[in-house]
Amino acid sequence: MFRTPLLKIALLISLAYAAAAPVWAQWTTPTIDGHINSGEYGNNNQLNNAGNTGQNWYMTWDATNLYVGIANANVYEGLVLYVADPNNNANGNLTGFNYDGVNFSSLPLRATFVTYVKNGYREYRNSNGGGGWTAQTAYAGQYADDGGGTREVAIPWSALTGGGIPSSFVFFGYLVSSGGYVYGQAPSDNNIGGNIGLNATATQYFAVVNTGNNTSTPPFSMEQPPGFSAQDKAGFSHNTFDPFYRDQEGAVPENTQVTLRFHTLHSSGIWSLTARAYIFDSASGTTTGLVDTGMPFEQNITINGTEYDVWKTTLTMPSSTSVYYYKFHINRDTTNGWYSDDYLDDNDNVHKGGTGAASDGEPFPSFQFTVYDPNFQTPAWLQNANVYHILPDRFRNGDKTNDYCRKGSTTGCPTFYGTDPTTVIHYDIWNTQMCDPRNSNSSCYNNFTQFYNGDLKGVQNELDYIQALGFDTIYMNPIFMARSYHRYHTDQYLHIDPALGGDAAFTALQAEMNRRGMKVILDGVFNHSSSDGLYFDRYHR
Repeated sequence: MFRTPLLKIALLISLAYAAAAPVWAQWTTPTIDGHINSGEYGNNNQLNNAGNTGQNWYMTWDATNLYVGIANANVYEGLVLYVADPNNNANGNLTGFNYDGVNFSSLPLRATFVTYVKNGYREYRNSNGGGGWTAQTAYAGQYADDGGGTREVAIPWSALTGGGIPSSFVFFGYLVSSGGYVYGQAPSDNNIGGNIGLNATATQYFAVVNTGNNTSTPPFSMEQPPGFSAQDKAGFSHNTFDPFYRDQEGAVPENTQVTLRFHTLHSSGIWSLTARAYIFDSASGTTTGLVDTGMPFEQNITINGTEYDVWKTTLTMPSSTSVYYYKFHINRDTTNGWYSDDYLDDNDNVHKGGTGAASDGEPFPSFQFTVYDPNFQTPAWLQNANVYHILPDRFRNGDKTNDYCRKGSTTGCPTFYGTDPTTVIHYDIWNTQMCDPRNSNSSCYNNFTQFYNGDLKGVQNELDYIQALGFDTIYMNPIFMARSYHRYHTDQYLHIDPALGGDAAFTALQAEMNRRGMKVILDGVFNHSSSDGLYFDRYHR
């Protein structure tokens, strides 16, 4: 590992990831192995604390299967799921099937399919057109669990529809013990937990009105029948940028007290408000919660002639560095709704914070506080630094002898995730317009491995230019060995990428920046690396 006593290098661990995700990250294909990894089911495709009993549901799909995952539930107890295509369910059933001593005399939807899934056995049945159910079909699709609390199942669309993927579907589900105790229901608003017997009634279900690739409905976002009217929902509001609704903006020190307010239309007659929190501990990487805190009515206010009820609570932030996620649960008698942040996924910084959006089921996105150690001090030089951000491959080519794929260069042509090196695109003329890999009609469709071959020598050659603009610090995207142009797919952290000039080029850049009194910040990305590299060696190089 190269070191220098002459320059202080700040290594920032970045959570950024360069691959672009679909808007709802739907049409994913999870690995059915009994383990649910972060993001495996996409974004906004998770229902936390189903039935208010701590279970988490996951759902996604592709053209072949509907995928369902359940966490925090005994895998030896049954998962029951009713599904229908609302465009083709005239022969569906409004009565259920008896599993473990539980049945429904009134289902919330006209179901054409029911499945029962647990460790050691799974089956499905279809409606028979006469108010009953067909004989069981056992062990269809795929199943796996971890022997404890997590299970996953892939249900072929052919089992549900007799054909392919429907354009929309509706569903309702729950978990049941062998003794007939119901829990973990989705949606939670059915309030059917406990020993409910053989004549239960459920009224709520989730609707997916669009299953299209990149355009699909998040599965737990549209509860039916709708909880609150559109007018009621329009009256819900919290704004993280307005000190009336949140008296602390941005990051806060440990143990800080923060005041939150929420308003609803007075005419909606809301009964109660609850702030629900989940706490991510940055030291251990664990998330705890849920934590529900009541928000008593505080006052009435009038905005543009309309009367609103204001609800208020004061929360104490955790005593350790963490991320405090929160959202709002709104109740009126048996009607429930939610209000939370409205970003699409973790990369959607435009919509994070500010106002949010109402939903019928508990959403995955949350408002948040970053809680920091008040004793932490940033370096003095950084507090007044003017920082210039550089993606080295796209900044300047200062040494053509290290260019990828250029004839006579010292670096050859990279093999990226097992692809043929001849498919790598490199641009010999600097200002050549990039081929758009998102365009299905282009010659480079889905080929993101494109290099302009900028390097560290190119950065060094332009230090006069950068300083003349008034900058004294450079922040660089990853420069460790990698095979992608952005280098977030790190191969190894011990050497600078040869296509950027290697360790020698970085040493030279350091020396020149030291001479000028400049600083450099490296994007370390130590929280993830490439499977096609030294540490995982997926392709046995």
